[in-house]
This record gives sequence, structure tokens and C-alpha cells, in this order.
Amino acid sequence: MKAEDLKNAITKNFGIKILALLLGLVVWAVIITVDDPVKSATIYNVPVSLLNEETLETQDKVFEVVRGDTVNIYVNGKRSVINALKASDFTATADLDNLYYDLVEIQVVCKVANVEIKGMSTNYVKISLEDVVTKEFRVTVETTGTPEDGYAIGSVKASPNFIEVTGPQSQIDQIDEMRAYLSASNVSKDFTTTLTVKPYNSSGEALDQSKLKFQTEVVATATVLSTKVVPIKVTTKGTPAAGFEAQTAVCDPTTVEIEGKDSALADVSNITVEVDITGASSNVEVTENLTDYLPDGITLTEPDATVSVKIPLGAQATQQLDLDLSDVTVENVADNLDYSLDANTRVTVTVQGLTENLQTVTSSSLGAYIDAKDLAAGGHTVPVQFKTQDGISVISSTTVYLILTEKGSGTTTEPGTTEPGTTETTPGGQDNSGTAGQTGGT
Repeated sequence: MKAEDLKNAITKNFGIKILALLLGLVVWAVIITVDDPVKSATIYNVPVSLLNEETLETQDKVFEVVRGDTVNIYVNGKRSVINALKASDFTATADLDNLYYDLVEIQVVCKVANVEIKGMSTNYVKISLEDVVTKEFRVTVETTGTPEDGYAIGSVKASPNFIEVTGPQSQIDQIDEMRAYLSASNVSKDFTTTLTVKPYNSSGEALDQSKLKFQTEVVATATVLSTKVVPIKVTTKGTPAAGFEAQTAVCDPTTVEIEGKDSALADVSNITVEVDITGASSNVEVTENLTDYLPDGITLTEPDATVSVKIPLGAQATQQLDLDLSDVTVENVADNLDYSLDANTRVTVTVQGLTENLQTVTSSSLGAYIDAKDLAAGGHTVPVQFKTQDGISVISSTTVYLILTEKGSGTTTEPGTTEPGTTETTPGGQDNSGTAGQTGGT
């Protein structure tokens, strides 16, 4: 056929041909509608409802659906019916009264007439059963936010402070504590409030509580304390090894913030930390928990605060000095007596201390004196005592000859009746005070 003939064949009577096509489509639609053939289909994700759940609750059991909470339903029916079906046209149930081991049979009913149910994707709901247990847990209250300046949260008490939790054994075993959060933002006085309690595991994560039964609220009472920053003072006890002396202690931090009621804080000017240096021959370094040194009624703003202490130990040296009698005072001479000292006597003293301290020692700084208390008229060989400066101790010194005479008697005792000698002095010296002179009276 030539192209011209083909074109004529198509276009000849073209309108009649289009009309015939449309008429055929209408006839086909009518036939389909009137005949309405049977059709198969799958209705997906029909939810399965569980009946008689209380049956397991009375047995102290709890369950969880493992498989079968939804089901696909296979149906047959007229095309017009099947095409209009949806999941809500079906009711799928599983009666827990008919539980067999861990399976419950699914029953399906179609709310639409003339629908044949041919089958389901599963015929059973599979569940896991678990014992229901009850356990008591302490309520922990944690604070959030910051009180007003100069205040801190002291104690927080929850009522009740223990609550019982009932639920599946596996979930109860995950609970580490029942926790509530208390907002302390901008508070400055004691207060009481109601808090919501939730279960938390040992990692601090909140747990699903949908299957747990417990009292969800507690009443919390918070004590608000005043705060105060005080210095840390270090003292020592004991004596270091022979030839060593403790120097000024260094601590870090040098202050600590404490909290308490105003009346208790008023009595605290510092926190004193005592360090034992008994027998030490090198620098002493320790870390102390400040809680151990707090007075009653006082706590730390940071509960675990510590202080690092270093006590340097210096090696001691000795030094010998010769004193003139003018460096020696005579004290406590009776009012009716005059005194004089042997003019030929020189006082030799040996002192001990750190090298840097010995460099500052002079004959006048030792505060040499003689105590004439309770001495009668006559000649007396007496020890020289000292008012030593800090860090200096007297190891030994010579004695002097003291002459006491009645005022106006003109009687004297010859010097040298008793030879001067050396006296040992306990390091640290004796109690000292006085004024001096070779001769004099009161």
C-alpha cells in the first residue's frame, strides 16, 4: 500500500471512526459495571486488640507483644467491594484467656458484607511473660540553679524519702535510684515544694516508666544557708628530726567557702589544718580533706574540697656569741637591795637556728637577763636567761656572779667566791623579761 493510500484509509470517515471508539469504551464500562467480577486483595497492617489483659495482672504477670500486634488479611470479593476496603473495616482480636504458652490465636471479623477472608499473614500473637515485683528505692533530690549571692543550699529532705516501685522484674532490676530535681535559683531562705520523681539507671539515664507503678510526687524541704569565705591556717604538731626546723607552711588554696547558719558562721574566722611533722627530715607535703577540720554546724560549699600543704624543713646551724655585761639586765631585785656584777665576767652563749635566722642575731637581740627573784643579800652564781627571737634557741651559756647588798650598808662580797661556769639551756629558752646594768638598785 502506498503512503497516499494509507493516509486516505486513516483519514477517510475519521469522525465516524472516533465516534465508534468512544461508543466501544462506553459499552465496555457498562459491561464491567454490570458483571462486577470477583477480585482478591491484601489488607495491610490491621491492628490486633488484646482482650482480658486483667487475667495476667491477677497472676502478678506482665506481658509484652513480641510479634503479631498487626496482621495482613487476605480477602476475596466483588471488585467494587474489595476496592473500597480499608484496615478499619476489620476487627482483629486475641483473647488472653486463651493463652497457650506464649501464643494467642487471632480472630478476625470484617464489618463489610460479602467479603471472604481467605487467610492472614500470621494466626497468632506471640507474647513474652514476666513476673511483676515490688521493690523500695531511696529518693535522691538533686539541686539545679544558683541561690542568691551569699547563700547556698544546705540539707534537702524528701517526704517520703523511700518509695515502692512495682513493675516487670527486668525493668525493676535496671533502676538505680528514684530521682527528683529541685530548682534553687535565686533562693535566700528555707522553702518547701512538690517534686516529680522518675526512675534512673546507674548511668544516670531516665528509664521508661510506662509499665511501672509508683508514687510520682514527693514533698521536698530545703534549708538555705549563708556562706562565708575564710582563710586556711596551717599548724604543726610534733618535732622534726634533730637538726631540722619547720619553716612557714604554704597551702593551696589559701581560702575556702563554708556554709552554715549565721550564728555558727560568726564564730568561725579560719579553718585550721594540723599537720604532723614528727621525725621529719625533709619537706612535708600532704593533702588534707577540709571536712575533717570543720566545727559543728559548718559544712563546705564544695563537699569534697581539699587543701594541699607544704611545710619546708630547714637544716639548723649553731653560732657562738660573746656578750658584754651591758647586754645583760637584772630583774626582780628586792626593793631593799642593790646589785652589781663581776666586771671581769664575759657571757658566752651558743644559739641554734636556720642559717638565715642566725644572720640576724646580735648580742642585744638575744634579750639576755638575770632573774634575782627571791635572792637574799650576798653573792650568787646565777644563769643568764634569754628572750630569744622566733626561730632562734639557746643551747648553752655561761653563768655570772651577782652581788646583792643591803642599801646603805656598804657591805660587799668579793667577786670570784664562786667561779662562773656554763649552763645548758633547753632549746627555746626559758620565760624571759628584764632591764640591765653592771651595778644598780631599785
